[in-house]
Amino acid sequence: MLDWPLLTGAAPLAVQITAVIGAVWLIARTLRSHRSLWAKVAELTLCLGFAAGLTALLDHLARTVWMLFPDRLDPAIYGWVGAGIFAVTLLSLGEDGEERTDRFTLHVWAPDKLVEQPGTTE
Repeated sequence: MLDWPLLTGAAPLAVQITAVIGAVWLIARTLRSHRSLWAKVAELTLCLGFAAGLTALLDHLARTVWMLFPDRLDPAIYGWVGAGIFAVTLLSLGEDGEERTDRFTLHVWAPDKLVEQPGTTE
């Protein structure tokens, strides 16, 4: 029972609260972007479909091909895996980094000197 403190008490609650805050931030960031409503809805739908499909594929591989688990896992596990895949996909498709690059000067440490990246503003 070494994992018992991770399964009960404040740790799971803190993880769930952090996950909900992160999910709200990701979806709000997508909805606040400067693209059309159709593009925003398409991006969210694409990420949700990809997450559901990949979660189903991983379930099939884990149970049928790799035979890791004799029984089905708890549905909450599938939900967390799918939510994680959705978040990573949504974050990877986001354009927030491109917008932020124009406002700041990026510096990269080279072995000999400090080099400013072209295309950035001061």
